[in-house]
Amino acid sequence: MFCSSISTALRGSPAMIQEEPLELDSALMGYGQFKLVGEKMISLARQAGSRTYSLRIGQVSGHSMKGLWNDSEAIPLIIRSALTLRALPDLHQDCSWLPVDKLASVVLELAESCSAPDRDVGQNRASSSSGVAYVDDSIYNMYNPRAFPWSELLATLKRSGFQFQTLPFVDWLQSLRESEARGEENVNPAVKLIDHFEEMYGDESLTRQKWTREFATAKAERDSVTLRNGLSIVENRILDRYARDWFMRWTNLWSG
Repeated sequence: MFCSSISTALRGSPAMIQEEPLELDSALMGYGQFKLVGEKMISLARQAGSRTYSLRIGQVSGHSMKGLWNDSEAIPLIIRSALTLRALPDLHQDCSWLPVDKLASVVLELAESCSAPDRDVGQNRASSSSGVAYVDDSIYNMYNPRAFPWSELLATLKRSGFQFQTLPFVDWLQSLRESEARGEENVNPAVKLIDHFEEMYGDESLTRQKWTREFATAKAERDSVTLRNGLSIVENRILDRYARDWFMRWTNLWSG
């Protein structure tokens, strides 16, 4: 089971991404491109009879109960910048997050389903106008369809103690550049990803296009009870746990 990424489908693809192979020009940045090459290799191995699958994984977040999320990842770094800049960007996107412990459960459930003795491997065929064609069923979209708006994240952060103003992205990025110029990388490590943030969110029209895509998950939900039962980050108060954990840990570091 190959851990791929939804970044394989964030450029030049349709609004609804199916659980099927993509064109090579659909990937975003080098990371998505090499993940897409991996998917192609997995598909070829599958067609040759190997029991191989690609898991096209969305944004992995912290633990659903403990709230811990890798502080060096892009989203936590954006949020941590509020302690220095007293500002956060207004990003026009929905957040589709997969808590790391729930993701692990989904992977195990899919592995069990895919290893069933009656599971066909490399023998999936369908009729076409040109005869019999191979049908590639080696791909799962590991995406949480229970998304929430970025504005909900900002509201939750404020309820948890963060104090900030909401700025247009370009203004927040300029504040980040000024923080870098002041040499604040130790207290505001988000400055290390300035170029990444600009590439991901700098063009508002492209940002809306990238982050409003939907991913079909019928096959993944069929084979994973965890995904099928729903992973609501807001309703299950997972977002509150993230915000409280960030505030408690980071303000203690700040005080120290």
